[in-house]
Amino acid sequence: VVHWAVLERQRETAQRKEAESRLRRAEQFAKQVVESSIDCVNVLGLDGRVDYVSPPGARALEIHGAGQVGEHWVDLWNEEDRGRAEAAVTDARTGRIGTFQGDCRTHDGDLKSWDVRISPVRGTNGEVERLVAISRDVTELKNAQHMAVQAEKVASAGRMAATIAHEINNPLEAVTNLIYLAK
Repeated sequence: VVHWAVLERQRETAQRKEAESRLRRAEQFAKQVVESSIDCVNVLGLDGRVDYVSPPGARALEIHGAGQVGEHWVDLWNEEDRGRAEAAVTDARTGRIGTFQGDCRTHDGDLKSWDVRISPVRGTNGEVERLVAISRDVTELKNAQHMAVQAEKVASAGRMAATIAHEINNPLEAVTNLIYLAK
C-alpha cells in the first residue's frame, strides 16, 4: 500500500509539473503576441487607471520609464477627445466593446492620432475584471487624408479658375474680333 501511495504521489507530482510547464509556455506565448504587436496595448483596471503598457506601445508613445502606469487613461487624451474615451471605457466596463478615434500627445510632445478598441476582460466568474485598450497609430493615414483633401481643394480652385477664364475669354474674343473687323 505504501509503495502504491508513493507511485501515486510521483504521478501527481509529474502531472502538476507538466501542467505548470504548459502554463508557463502559454504565458510566454501570450507575452510574445502582445510584445510583437505594432499596436499600443494597455491594460486598465476598472477604475480606469493604466496597469500595463506594451513595449511597442511605450515606444509609440515615446514613454521613458514607468510612464503612464497608474495614471487615469482617459486623462491621457486631448481634452476634446476625453468624452469619447470615457464613453468607450464605460462600454467596456459593461461588457461591450468600446471604440473611438482620438488624439494624444506623446511624452516627447508629438501629436498622434489613434483608432482605439477597448475590450472587457472577464474573470472565471464571468464578471468584467479588467479592460484591454488596443490603440492603432493612424497619424500617417490621417495626415494623408488631410493632404488629399487639401489637394482636392487646390484642384477644385484650379478647375474653377479655368472655367472662369474660359467664360471671360469667349466674350473677349468676340469683342477682339469685332474691333479687328471695324479697323
